[in-house]
Amino acid sequence: MHAYFLYTKDEISYDQFHENKAQVYRIIQTWQFGTEPTQTIGITNAVVGESFAKEIPEIQQYVRVNGVAVTVKKNNDVFTENPLFVDDNFFSVFTFPLLEGNKRTALKDFHSVVLSKDMAKKYFGTTDVIGETMQIKLDNAFESFTVTAIAENSPQNSTLKTDMLMSYRYYDNITVIPAGLVAA
Repeated sequence: MHAYFLYTKDEISYDQFHENKAQVYRIIQTWQFGTEPTQTIGITNAVVGESFAKEIPEIQQYVRVNGVAVTVKKNNDVFTENPLFVDDNFFSVFTFPLLEGNKRTALKDFHSVVLSKDMAKKYFGTTDVIGETMQIKLDNAFESFTVTAIAENSPQNSTLKTDMLMSYRYYDNITVIPAGLVAA
């Protein structure tokens, strides 16, 4: 019985650290492929937030979040990391404390990157790295990204866990389907 209590206590503690937790909602969807069992997932189309905000006046803000693997080059070594690409209002909706940097501007630039304390130490050996650059490849070539903020490591009881945040506008810009092409 004690184990069930501890499990339940842990489960209901998730995301309770956000200051505006009563106003934060996660959109989920339920779907089924053919005869496969029904699945409920926390993934939706990127246009859902904007569409809902236009139709539902009570929505004050929305944040798109997408995780995509990137390659990071440090000297002659390459690493695979899994940043979250997020809208620039991420820190005004979610309470992830910054140790350095400005939460209002940290993700404004296409080539900005926010690192957790642990990730900053991994790549630079310190957390004093505002203004340093990283070589990151998402598409075809490495590009320079500037470290604009250092965040506290994600809490264990957070739905969103990441050591690296990047601009959703950057992701959106490079994943746009060229005119004349149709996605299959």
